[in-house]
Amino acid sequence: KLEPNAPGTLYVDNIYFWGTAGGGGGNCGTTAPTCAPTTITPAGSVTIYSDAASVPGLDPFPNWGQSPPVTSSEVTIAGNKSLQYVWAGPGGLYQGIDWASNPVDVSAKGKLHIDFWTPDLASVKVSIISTGALENAVTQVLTTGNWNSVDIDLSNYSVPNLAAIIQIKLEPSSAGTLYVDNIY
Repeated sequence: KLEPNAPGTLYVDNIYFWGTAGGGGGNCGTTAPTCAPTTITPAGSVTIYSDAASVPGLDPFPNWGQSPPVTSSEVTIAGNKSLQYVWAGPGGLYQGIDWASNPVDVSAKGKLHIDFWTPDLASVKVSIISTGALENAVTQVLTTGNWNSVDIDLSNYSVPNLAAIIQIKLEPSSAGTLYVDNIY
């Protein structure tokens, strides 16, 4: 029920119920997610990857010479597309997401949002990379079996030029599996 306090126009969008009854996000599986993260990108966001949109020229699986190579694919989970990365290890534990042909300016933004799901990783380092391969990593601790909705303050990235971001690099804490969605 919506009751305005005066005559006028009201626009309403994105009304939904979500989550599992009883609090928390509920368990989404133990070896692979059985539920999908909520796909909402706030107005004015620069979307890199989501079911809603992605940056032109996006390559979520570039070969950066990792050895052993990362097994990667786009998978559909509960009707929602997500990225899946599997690192066999040891060595070569990183994967890039690239849109170098279309650099994005995030200098006026405050946070980087990413949704992660893992059955076995304790953490992942997240780097944003600008032209000239300038980067620094921020480590995110992960909870297994649930979607982790992560918002990284862009002030943590002191090295890259935020006016020309072209890549994201993910470095897991060990060999394992990581699902990624809603990057903006």
